[in-house]
Parts: sequence; C-alpha cells; structure tokens
Amino acid sequence: MSILSYDFAIMSYEMMHKLDDKHEYILKTVALRMTQAELLMNAGMRDAAESNLKKSADSLETIFTYLKGEAICRSASLLCLIKMYFKENEAVGQYFGFLKEYPTKEKIDNTSMEYKAFIVVKNRVEAAYSERASYAFDKLDSFHLG
Repeated sequence: MSILSYDFAIMSYEMMHKLDDKHEYILKTVALRMTQAELLMNAGMRDAAESNLKKSADSLETIFTYLKGEAICRSASLLCLIKMYFKENEAVGQYFGFLKEYPTKEKIDNTSMEYKAFIVVKNRVEAAYSERASYAFDKLDSFHLG
C-alpha cells in the first residue's frame, strides 16, 4: 500500500509541473521515486526499482544544466551513484569530474552553506567512487538512500 501511495504523490507532482514549469517539482518527483525504489527493492521488486532509478536519472539529466547551488551538487551526486549502479562508467566520470571541479569553476566561498553541503556530497561520492565496483547492480541485493 505504501508503494502505491508514492505513485499518487509522483503523479501529483508531475501534474503540478505540467501546470507550472518549476524544476522543484521534478526534484520532488525524483526524491519520491528514489524512496519508492528503495521500498520496491526491499520488497523484491528489482525491475520496478531499477525502472524508478532510470526515470530519476532521466528527469535529473533533463534539468541538470538549469540547476544551481546545492540542487546541482545533490543531483550530480545522485546521477553519479545511479550511473555506478548501472555500470555507465563514462557518465560516472562525467558527473564525478563535475563535482571535483564545481567549487573552483563556480567560485564558491568555502565558508558558505553551499560549500559545506558540497563537501558532504563530494565526500560521499568519492567514497562510493573508490568502491564503485561494489555499487553495481550485480553486486547489490538492496540499496539505501541514507
């Protein structure tokens, strides 16, 4: 039942996005899909979970260049992790490279909240990147969005 409630929430945000073209609605649908993917995976519904991961990645890639600040950092992080899962190594390198260059390219003040959020995201992705083979679909029985 909880899985189905996510379908309704996702549909609601998709409708809101059709009425008002705000990227926040897409980000919300991604968050909902990712949580639902975790529930689906834990329920043994791997194909449906992976479908949600792919839809989330597609949605983020559609708006990626329009995002700013913390939203683009978190999106790059999530895209990097999803691409690791599907063994899309070229895309992993692209998003990982983006994260490594972000503070210099965007001239982020290292005392700002944006920089602090960036560091948390970057450290998480660097840890995953160093163990990227362990994050692939054929190595995981479940996943957690912690």
